[in-house]
Amino acid sequence: MAEQANCFDDPRLVKAMAHPLRRRILEILQAGIASPTELSRELSEPLGNVSYHIRVLSEVGLVRLVRRTERRGAFEHHYEAVTGVLLGDRCPLTLDALAFEQLSGEIAKLLERAQRLHEQTLDRQAGVAATPNGGTGGLILMLYQASPAM
Repeated sequence: MAEQANCFDDPRLVKAMAHPLRRRILEILQAGIASPTELSRELSEPLGNVSYHIRVLSEVGLVRLVRRTERRGAFEHHYEAVTGVLLGDRCPLTLDALAFEQLSGEIAKLLERAQRLHEQTLDRQAGVAATPNGGTGGLILMLYQASPAM
């Protein structure tokens, strides 16, 4: 079996998706292309904060630069969400302790299955110069226990 780091344990992805402003930015970029300036206005957040979070999302491959536009002697950068990042199905859930435990177990099973599929793909690709369709996929699942409201 081919050896590769387990992408499910990448703390950079988990950290990137854990910040609420980054999730909001990704939701907007799912719908279209925007610059940090446009995002800053839409989110009512300081431009510096938005630019920082865009940089983090870009470093982990969740957004990409699609064009640069000259504005008053400087360049405005426009980004889009990377195809296949699905956030639209995210919804808040109310789960008691038993339901949370049950859902955690189901997600663990799904991750085990995804890891097996990943390993099978690596085995099939061993010695092959490129993936036949040139594509790869990723998986991000988040189940978190919110702190009780104060």
